[in-house]
Amino acid sequence: MRTYSIVFLDIDGTLLDSRHQVMPCTRNRLKYLHGRGVPIILCSARPPGGVNLVAGQVELHGPMACYNGG
Repeated sequence: MRTYSIVFLDIDGTLLDSRHQVMPCTRNRLKYLHGRGVPIILCSARPPGGVNLVAGQVELHGPMACYNGG
């Protein structure tokens, strides 16, 4: 398996499926990485409130890039 030091994820069309949900296998992998101490940064053009909704689905509470990284 590869060693990751940090993971940046886009939300729409990458992390979320067409029903705006995070697939269970993706959620499990994110929990695994988080448990190993790998920072996971959610990135989106959404405002912080929109990113927080997704962060809640995957149980992440950390830094995020919002408003196209602004």
